Amino acid sequence: MRFSNSKSIKILPYICFFLLMLILVCLFLKLVWLMSSVWFYILAGLAFLGLIYLYLKAKYFQYDSFGEKLRFENKKAIRRFFAGRKIYKLEFNKRKLKQYTLKNYGIYKSLEISFSSKKNKLKKKIFDITYLSSKKTKLLRQSLDKTLNSNTQAFN
Repeated sequence: MRFSNSKSIKILPYICFFLLMLILVCLFLKLVWLMSSVWFYILAGLAFLGLIYLYLKAKYFQYDSFGEKLRFENKKAIRRFFAGRKIYKLEFNKRKLKQYTLKNYGIYKSLEISFSSKKNKLKKKIFDITYLSSKKTKLLRQSLDKTLNSNTQAFN
């Protein structure tokens, strides 16, 4: 099974542009009208916080379980101008998967993978799946459950 959250990630640059324009309009209206209202600063501050959240937390997620290997990939959805994209990949054999945990914190979802290394040590890696749709999250859970069941049946 192979899927990603590319459809939901495509709209993020437009949301960032809208938030940036909202900040500029609020500050421009504040300068033109010279009003002493705090609402302009509150609206601009909330838009700025939303812009920072999207810049730091928006990640592209890709999952692939075809063949003998499981492949996970996370990378920044919004390109950094000075550093490029940081890509985080993990690929290992299906039989090395020991457990997984899907965590939902409201505005942040994560996938924690536990797998055995070459020396049979248990390693844990965390992937950001915030912008993965609920349907694809269920498919991810089913695919990982199927892999875990086949692993337990192979050892018994």
